[in-house]
Order: sequence, then structure tokens, then C-alpha cells
Amino acid sequence: YTEFKHVYDFVSRYAARKKEAVQIVLFSMKLTDKFGDVYIEDVMERFEESMTSALRTVDTGTRYSSSQYIMILLGADMDNGCKVAERVIENFLTRNETIRDKVKVRYDIKTMETQTNE
Repeated sequence: YTEFKHVYDFVSRYAARKKEAVQIVLFSMKLTDKFGDVYIEDVMERFEESMTSALRTVDTGTRYSSSQYIMILLGADMDNGCKVAERVIENFLTRNETIRDKVKVRYDIKTMETQTNE
């Protein structure tokens, strides 16, 4: 978390200086009632693998909790951020057909508010 906070602080300064939109996306995983032998740790590892292949090199993310993942999208507006989030989820579900019906993934997206000293 400490390392990610440094990244977040950098991105905040970047957004303020460049006056570009930055989207923060929070993904949440939940196992369904019929999860069987699937564990949330396994789901999160699979999600991380899918996410890294779906993001641009300028975007970043990290685990936020045992069932949440946070992603930062530089230079993305809300519409583009939603498309990226949906692409990440679809990539995850496509790569993990065997657990598709055992996990629910949702996301919440917010535009980073920047502080300017002008």
C-alpha cells in the first residue's frame, strides 16, 4: 500500500500539472453461493493476470483489499474509463471460463479531483 500511495501522489501531481483527466476504478469481487472449491485469493490472482494484459503501459493498479483491486487510468475520460473497466472484466471472464458463474465482478469509477495552486 505504501508503494501504491507514492504512485497515487505522483498521478495526482501529474493530473494537476497536465490538466488531464485521471480515472480511478475500484473493482470488487464476490463469490456466488455456488462457489464450491473456488477461493477469493485464487480469483484475485487470476484477475491480476487478466488485468495486466488488458491495460496500457501508462496505467497501473494494485490490490486494495482481499477482494478489491484499484486501477488508475491516465488521460482517460469517464466514457473511456468505463470502456477500459468493462474490457478488463470481459478479459478476466473470458480467460477464466471455469469460474465465470462462481464470481461476480463489479466496478465503480470516479474522476480524480485535482488541487491546483493557482
